[in-house]
Amino acid sequence: MIDRRKNLCYIVTVHYLIKNGEGVLKSKSHQFISLHSINTEKCRTFAKNKARSDKQFHQLEEEWLSQYTVPNSDYCK
Repeated sequence: MIDRRKNLCYIVTVHYLIKNGEGVLKSKSHQFISLHSINTEKCRTFAKNKARSDKQFHQLEEEWLSQYTVPNSDYCK
């Protein structure tokens, strides 16, 4: 998400526990990235790197990435 006042890109890192085959939200933390030298793809890459990379987490990652990363690259560059 974007906070134009601070010119930061907010990346939410989500940690999931696998319980009975489903992801259960364990914790959530925020990262703040300057918008001056970053674009949406870099934001998404950063978020993915912060997320659990296991294949079983892939769908959950996509869900929160689409929810918490900047949808319009014009805002984040």
